[in-house]
Amino acid sequence: MVTQLALVLDGEANKADGMSRAWDAANSDWKAAATAIVQHLAETQAEFTADQVWAELDYLGFTTREHRAMGAVMRAAAVDGLIVKTDRVTPTSRPCANRRPVAVWQSLLTRTSYAPIA
Repeated sequence: MVTQLALVLDGEANKADGMSRAWDAANSDWKAAATAIVQHLAETQAEFTADQVWAELDYLGFTTREHRAMGAVMRAAAVDGLIVKTDRVTPTSRPCANRRPVAVWQSLLTRTSYAPIA
């Protein structure tokens, strides 16, 4: 008999494996740029979403075929103590993502006053 806990643990393991494979398949220049952009946003913004990271990557001309790697970028920043995922989401502004909800991340580096994303 499969327990709910076993299903959750399997799901988390599959999620971690998928993020690892996405990270490995992403363009190395894109990964470096995305990581630097997240660091910069964490230093300058109280809150932000991955949409802001994507916008900056697009502006700078960095691309990757493996778009799922953004999850690994954000998770690594959280593990490194730069950001924390809030319990809030906002519709994406990226047309290719069809207004799906994206997580709002809070910086653990800024000392600015709290100004939530509307």
